[in-house]
Order: sequence, then C-alpha cells, then structure tokens
Amino acid sequence: MMHITKNRAVNIKPRTLITGKWNQNRYQVIKQLGYGSIGAVYLVQASSGLYALKIGFDKMGIISEVNTLRQLSSVQGQSLGPFFVEMDDWNGLTFYVMEYIHGQSVASFIKNKGNEWIVVLMLQLLTELEKLHQKGYIFGDLKPDNLIVAGPSPRIRLLDVGGVTKIGRSVKEFTSFYDRAYWGVGSRKAEPSYDLFSLAMVFFHVAHPNVSLKKEDGIRQIEKKLSAHPYLKRYRSIFNRAFRGEYSNAKMMREALLSVDGGMRSEQRSMSRREKKKAKKKKRKKMARFAFLMTFLFLAILLYLQFKG
Repeated sequence: MMHITKNRAVNIKPRTLITGKWNQNRYQVIKQLGYGSIGAVYLVQASSGLYALKIGFDKMGIISEVNTLRQLSSVQGQSLGPFFVEMDDWNGLTFYVMEYIHGQSVASFIKNKGNEWIVVLMLQLLTELEKLHQKGYIFGDLKPDNLIVAGPSPRIRLLDVGGVTKIGRSVKEFTSFYDRAYWGVGSRKAEPSYDLFSLAMVFFHVAHPNVSLKKEDGIRQIEKKLSAHPYLKRYRSIFNRAFRGEYSNAKMMREALLSVDGGMRSEQRSMSRREKKKAKKKKRKKMARFAFLMTFLFLAILLYLQFKG
C-alpha cells in the first residue's frame, strides 16, 4: 500500500482508498502531485469531487500548515492559496484535504499567451502578497512549482503553504535559486523584501528558462540578461531593486511596475477585456448549440405527434 523513502515522504499507490479515522470521509488516490519536507501531496477523488490531500509523519508540521491555510482563507478577496476542507488521521498518519486548483504552470501559460503576461501576473501576485504581509506573514518558499494560473479569467494562485512564515522569524523553507541568502544579497529573515526577491527571480527565470548563472556573480549576470531581454528590459530597474532589497513592501513594487511608461494599467485592462470577450464568445456558442438542439427536439416531437395522429 505504501512505503517510506529516505526523506520520509509517504508514497501511496494510485487507487488506494484513504478513509479518515475520525470523520470517516473517503478519498481514492489518483496520483502524486508533489512532496515536501513534511509530507506528500496527492490528487484524490471524493464523492463530492477532486481534492488535493497532503499526508505526512510530522503531525505538528501538518497542523501548522492547516493553521496557515486558515490564515490565507481569512485574507480579504480571493484566496491566495487553496481552501482548507478538513484534517484527519489514517494508518497512524495525519493528513489534511484542500481545494484542488486546476490550471497551468506559469511557464507554460506565458509560453502560450506571450511575455506581456509576465508583468500582469506579477501585479496580481504583488496585490495578494501585500494582503498576506499585512496579516503578519510572508510566503517564504516562492518558486514556479508553487504557482499556478487558474480560471477562465487567468488568476495566479499559490499551491503549497509549507514555507509561510511569521514576519520577524527565520524562513522555514526555501529553494536555493529563489533564496536571496544563497545569492549573498540578504538574510533569511522573514520580511516582505524576501518574498519580493523570490518573486523577481521567479519571473526572471520564466523569461530565461535555460539560464546558467554563477553564484559568485549571479546578480550582475541577471542585470545584463535583463537589459538584453526584448520585453523585460523596460522593467530591469524594478527587478534590480527587488534583487537588492530596495522595496520594503509589495505595494511599492507594484506601483513601480504600474508607473513604467504609464501603460501598465491600460495594458492590464485591455487583456482583461480580451479574456472577457473570449469567455462571452464561448458562452454564445454554447447557447447557440443549445438553442439548435432544443429546436431540433421540438421539431422531432412535432413530427412524431403529427405521424401518430
């Protein structure tokens, strides 16, 4: 049914049925979505639909993440992370169930939609991070694997709350490439500027997926590559300030992005209008198909009644 790897992650086979000890809710495992320091995440099927289920050996770590999910859910507006569903035990392990967010990775979304969406997604993420920071937390382990673009009206969401850390403490989880301490430009103290460094590095990496950097001179190399990028060169000073910790909060960085050539607000609005037009067009097609089907059925019934009569 399951076994333990060296990193103590739980490996559960597809089609395994997980039944909660206390709530008796049942979840059938479909596949593994990922794993972290305290457990593994699985896509599961329940009677009410698809969910993500995280299970692990570190009960206190699981409880901490559940508390974090609840904190994120209390942030005003759309939830930055997945919605919490329930927590329970199974086979001596603790697990929690959360919303399964279906969408595209940031990299594939940008590849399909175009580079102009980079800054639009950055603006969305900065808005949500500002709300989280005002609650007294940073996200911490901000990286492409923890981001997804979901919904018919594209919206960036965060997937794994394991790195969320109270401001003033040491960052709980990090990934070297997106960690400012790794590059020697700051500490791992949990503060808004830590998230802003990671955010800038995430979108730099999206724009340069095959980049190879030397740790000793990494930030200068990044500055050169930003200056040469056909789209991001307009925003290189903003990226560089984020890399050097010159923004004390997400609002400052967001305002700087919006101020570039005065066009970002209109660019964001025009993109939103285009997406809405696509959604309306799709809806009209569905309505037209439905109307055609109803007309066909009406005529078929009419002919049947006439033949019978």
